[in-house]
Amino acid sequence: MYVPTYREDKASFEFNLDEILKELDDEWLIFVHLHPHDTKFNEKFANYSGQIMFSTWKLSELLFITDCLVTDYSSVPFEYTLANPNGKVIYYCYDFDTYNKKVGIQADFLEWAKEDVVYSQEELINLIKTATFKSSSTKINSLWNEHAKGNSVKLLKDWIEAQHGN
Repeated sequence: MYVPTYREDKASFEFNLDEILKELDDEWLIFVHLHPHDTKFNEKFANYSGQIMFSTWKLSELLFITDCLVTDYSSVPFEYTLANPNGKVIYYCYDFDTYNKKVGIQADFLEWAKEDVVYSQEELINLIKTATFKSSSTKINSLWNEHAKGNSVKLLKDWIEAQHGN
């Protein structure tokens, strides 16, 4: 599934579906989940069918069925790695320097994500096709979701009760 970060400047979008379809075999079904305000991109991709699906579903409904999440600077990997602990995250950062200057990227992003960062569509396709398709979730979850144990509601309830003496 491809989930790019919303960008005000639409001119920098680089995702060539024709090239991706040509390089990947027909075992791949590609979901593209664009931001609702990305009307220009939605129009650009409206003619695709078959292996390409443009999602109108909620993103949270798709995370569980996604084998590989391709994103860039989005926060969706944090949710994805909890929903799909065996999934792979690839950060497609074709505009890394520009985006970092204009918007900013977390200072240690390249330290913890470097194995999963690609800068060109060719690198993206090669990483997708790689046979050693190891999960990214363990590393992300150990850094960002260390307290997420699946019992947040119970912990909140217990904390509220402790605060009110119940």
